[in-house]
Amino acid sequence: MKGQHKSSFFRTITFLALMALGFGVRTGWSQLVTTATITGTVRDASGAVIPHATVSVTNQATGVQTTSVSNSVGSFVIPGLVVGTYTVKVGKPGFQTFVESGVVLHPAQVATVNPVMAVGKVTSQVRVVATAAQVQTSTPEISSEVSGKQAFILPLNGRNFQSLSALMPDVTNVAPATALGEGGFTTSNVMSVNGMGMGGTMYYVDGIWDENTGNMTQITVTPNPDTIQEVRLLQNNYGVRYSLNGANVVVVQTKSGTSTFHGTAFEYLRNDALDARNFFSPTVPPLKQNIFGYTLGGPAYIPKHFNTNRTDRWLFRFRPD
Repeated sequence: MKGQHKSSFFRTITFLALMALGFGVRTGWSQLVTTATITGTVRDASGAVIPHATVSVTNQATGVQTTSVSNSVGSFVIPGLVVGTYTVKVGKPGFQTFVESGVVLHPAQVATVNPVMAVGKVTSQVRVVATAAQVQTSTPEISSEVSGKQAFILPLNGRNFQSLSALMPDVTNVAPATALGEGGFTTSNVMSVNGMGMGGTMYYVDGIWDENTGNMTQITVTPNPDTIQEVRLLQNNYGVRYSLNGANVVVVQTKSGTSTFHGTAFEYLRNDALDARNFFSPTVPPLKQNIFGYTLGGPAYIPKHFNTNRTDRWLFRFRPD
């Protein structure tokens, strides 16, 4: 290897290593707890099953595509999909191509898509847009979700994602006067779900257990709400693999990088200069709080050296929080 090319090669390897360690490169795969699954049965207009049809699902944000083939009874299962919005495409010679877009996957969800293919040329397509409200029919679990858009626009006191759980049914904040307003990385668990104690809820962030092993009542890391893709609460009838000893599970999925660059910057300010005085208090209690940060995401590439077309699975999401 010539000296110039050798030097360029090692610079490239060093850059990728730093990206992986410092910026959290994501390659399109996720943890077991937070990945979703698309399943269904391919049929024709008469209701007969169609075996050996090619089924591909594409993440609309990243462009990552996963392909499978329906079995002898027309059924297919595509697991290990990261949270996001997908397009499902089904094709087979002798039938028009079926395309359904806008299929939203939540953390640890099994979504059902049942394509109906019409006889015709392969070059013809039948396009369907998924409905906004999709009924969970593949599993018996009862759950609630709060979207990333809600996490971004709602005024969360202390920028704590636990406040989002209080928007869900059967969830109560047992310490509303003082809890969740301090900010910071480590916070106490203050949400009671279905009347259970605070220690009865398991918290996961991107599939990793996010609790203090000493007392089980503190969250170890509180992600910046700008980085949250979705908060999902599994309340009843969920799979045993989602909980060690909890009566319910909070699954927090953070955003991944996408095929385009994007980012946010924020400062959350609370100050006694902006507060009104309590009628029964002679002074305004001192309060000075500044929570600020930023996020940056996009494709990881080096011009003329690595991932030059920016279509591979190398994506990054930098969140210094």
